[in-house]
Amino acid sequence: MKFTVEVEIDWVDDDGGLDEAVKKEIIRGVEAKICKRADSEITEAIDKKLATVIDDRLNEMITGWLAREVSVTNTYGDVVENGTIESLLQERFDRFWEQEVDDKGRSGRDSYGKTNTRMAWLQNQKIKDKCTKFAQELAKTMDAQIADGVSDALRTALGDRLVKTLGVEKIIADVKQLAG
Repeated sequence: MKFTVEVEIDWVDDDGGLDEAVKKEIIRGVEAKICKRADSEITEAIDKKLATVIDDRLNEMITGWLAREVSVTNTYGDVVENGTIESLLQERFDRFWEQEVDDKGRSGRDSYGKTNTRMAWLQNQKIKDKCTKFAQELAKTMDAQIADGVSDALRTALGDRLVKTLGVEKIIADVKQLAG
């Protein structure tokens, strides 16, 4: 731990010595640092404890609320369903995923086409999307490879024809004779 202490010598009396003033200033500086450090440690500990207590209390409240028995009524006030909030939410969630949807994922429509459950429709959509993306990437890669292969083949074929047409072989033979 490092302490930096500043002492104003102007206020030192004739009676007191410099040593006494420095000593008091050092003590005051140490006390301030210790208090500041203790405050931050206490605040941090309180924050942690408070967060734990709040989390526990919220969990208790939510668990109690979900376990509460309720009755669901229709517009006429007749009881349609009874159960805990948690079980009713779970049933609604299950019904949501098991609901029949059309080929666009819409429910509540009279569809004469093929229908699936919402879960099956969503799975099929994800599979279709992944397959489409994979096929597009594969097509790009194959197009690039085909273009490179055709380009190389054309260069080779055109190069051979150009050499024959221009008579490059004869020119090379003539240059060799002149050089030799």
